[in-house]
Amino acid sequence: MNADKFSVLLAKKYDGADPTGLWASDKLDGVRAYWNGHQLLSRNGNPFDAPKWMTDLLPADLHLDGELYAGPGMFHVAVGAARSKGAGDTWRNIKFMVFDAPSVDGIFLERFQAARDAVLRAEQTHGDGCPVQIVTHTQVRSERHLWKLHRMATATGIEGTMLRDPHSTYHRRRHGSLMKIKDHRDSEAVVISHKPGLDKGSYVVRDQRRGVEFSLAALQPARPGATVTYRFQELTRHGVPRHPVMIAVRDYE
Repeated sequence: MNADKFSVLLAKKYDGADPTGLWASDKLDGVRAYWNGHQLLSRNGNPFDAPKWMTDLLPADLHLDGELYAGPGMFHVAVGAARSKGAGDTWRNIKFMVFDAPSVDGIFLERFQAARDAVLRAEQTHGDGCPVQIVTHTQVRSERHLWKLHRMATATGIEGTMLRDPHSTYHRRRHGSLMKIKDHRDSEAVVISHKPGLDKGSYVVRDQRRGVEFSLAALQPARPGATVTYRFQELTRHGVPRHPVMIAVRDYE
């Protein structure tokens, strides 16, 4: 598959509209992965070196959208697997959490049923501890119900909540049929340069959305031009993130 032409459905921020009837699920802190019938791809269309014992469980006639996930607070483990070559042992700690079947020409209700059937076949083949799992969804009854679900999820270390329109088609771009709720904020920035200093020093980075430049502690090695994800609390009146923390170098996508 040509990575230049490949894209997946991306979420917008929840806009506060009445969520009744939407489907809610946990926002998993993992690495986006897309099964195209013969290999697992990143959200940009680059192949992961996934182990055969996992991919043998996936259907040849169906595309599946999901997340490589190691558990709450274990994002670094998922990234380690995504970066590994030769399908290393790190994959033993990973589940492919499936939430959609984009190749099905229908609304989300129909696509999710196809995804659930594919995961059920994988579980029947593998038995206990199957590395392919379905993401549980709950239909939202009211705004109060949504926030109760969100509080319950985040209390266990889950990153946030996803909301889906059950009657929507699959859009290969950022679209309002898929929304996210998080208690913190994050963004992506491009590394401009490295500044020596305490510990590993810091990077001068430029936020991709806002264009502002600021310093970010160099918690992981990154070359100029690399894209990094960072987390922050809020923006100053000049649009600069307060207390930014480097989360990951996005070289696995």
